[in-house]
Amino acid sequence: MQGETFIGDATNYTKITTDGEITLAGTARVEMENAFSLDGIGKGATAPTLVRLGNTMGYQFGIGDDGYMSFEIPLNWDTTTDISIKLHVYVNEDYDITAGEMRWQGTWSAVPETGAEAVDGATHTGTLDSGDVNISTTTKGLTEVDMGAIAAASLALHDTVFILVSRIAINAGTEVTEEPVVVHAEYEWIANKLGEAT
Repeated sequence: MQGETFIGDATNYTKITTDGEITLAGTARVEMENAFSLDGIGKGATAPTLVRLGNTMGYQFGIGDDGYMSFEIPLNWDTTTDISIKLHVYVNEDYDITAGEMRWQGTWSAVPETGAEAVDGATHTGTLDSGDVNISTTTKGLTEVDMGAIAAASLALHDTVFILVSRIAINAGTEVTEEPVVVHAEYEWIANKLGEAT
């Protein structure tokens, strides 16, 4: 087969160009996720406490504790879509009306790798806020905390995104009694290609 090829319909398709590059559109695109390293999350100015439980390791956050995460924008990212940030957290208690909510914040900056901006003076910055999140109804059950999304317009391929994540006081309801433990963190994006064309 030679020439440009489309598989699918006018909206949802896979396109293979004459040089072999593959592009996905509509529902042919795929959701991707990748884990942050937790190395920096225990090294904030007000660092959380390292906790080991069973075969898990995480960081226990009091209100005001903070830590660092970073990632480079994936080469297969669809540049028209936002990138979401999520935490996986457990608490040594279960949800009830007397103690059951937590809230998280992420202060972020996106820095191009070209050297055109200082890492502490980025053009594109912002704040993520999970809002009040109910903990699991199971003691030490995992809760996925959606921190929110960084808008596509603030990002570019090859940017490095730096995030200072912290636990902050809830807006309403009742704060958890036990301190939440972050055991996993991830970023999610929509991919519309295999990578960057060479």
